Amino acid sequence: MPSRQQWEYKVVDLSTSFLGKSVKNPEDELNELGRDGWELVEDLSEASGNTQSLVFKRPR
Repeated sequence: MPSRQQWEYKVVDLSTSFLGKSVKNPEDELNELGRDGWELVEDLSEASGNTQSLVFKRPR
């Protein structure tokens, strides 16, 4: 049986700040995550529709 792809996940909480720090250009932070192999797979929103967290994954 072939082995199955394994993933690791990162959840970024936007309620405090992006990646735990104040950021002027979140695009730079997202590009850095992409260079590190992270792919955005989901945004988690509250009932009002405001995005609270971003979920990323990358192969293990």
